[in-house]
Amino acid sequence: MDGYRAILRLATSDQMTAVTWLESPAPALLVILFVLAGLAHALVVMRSVFADYVHTRARLVVADLVVRGAAIVLAGASVLAVLKIFLGR
Repeated sequence: MDGYRAILRLATSDQMTAVTWLESPAPALLVILFVLAGLAHALVVMRSVFADYVHTRARLVVADLVVRGAAIVLAGASVLAVLKIFLGR
């Protein structure tokens, strides 16, 4: 329960408070895992939507590749951002 309060407190705090919080190993790891889980969930949902609404095989493949590429880029950028704060660079 205390973790939820910490995250909610970050929503109303300034940038330096968030940076100080992310410099600890446990919050940094949990934020990385949360972001990756969210992106994995979004990928699964988008593939389900495409399967239901995209009826041409070629368009389905292209849409799937675009969404996978976007998820990989977002995951990489998110992990790098958290690691940059965690490592203090």
